[in-house]
Amino acid sequence: MIASSSLQSGEINLWSADPSNWQGDDKAIEGTLKRQKTGIKTVDPIGTIKGSNGVSAMKWTTNDSIVTGSNDHQIKVYDVTKLAVQESVFTNHKTITCLDSTSSYVFGGFEDGVVRVFDLRKASSSARSSAVQTYVAHDKWVSQVRTNP
Repeated sequence: MIASSSLQSGEINLWSADPSNWQGDDKAIEGTLKRQKTGIKTVDPIGTIKGSNGVSAMKWTTNDSIVTGSNDHQIKVYDVTKLAVQESVFTNHKTITCLDSTSSYVFGGFEDGVVRVFDLRKASSSARSSAVQTYVAHDKWVSQVRTNP
């Protein structure tokens, strides 16, 4: 199992979520030379994907793919095995604040209060950048969007 975390710098860190790979941590007690066993386990990233302009939303779509929304108004699909962008779609809209996806569509919540749906199966990048559906019901940024399989 792999977990992921993102930074405003755009980096995505990949972590082993297998507890058998975790290691114990010894911490120095502040102000002394003593060390204390904390029992907290730490893990170093197993990989880092270099993104751009701040990842604001992220979801695993398959075991090998992550879809992200970022501050540069783009939806990106990353190939985790290659640590690289597989596909990028400029949304022509505000910053994506949250997202969810199905096998074909990405549902993005935006800071303008609109949920937009993008079809990543479309052939051209200009066709993919146009929302195939919009849901206007909020007057402030969308904090969560989820699909029900």
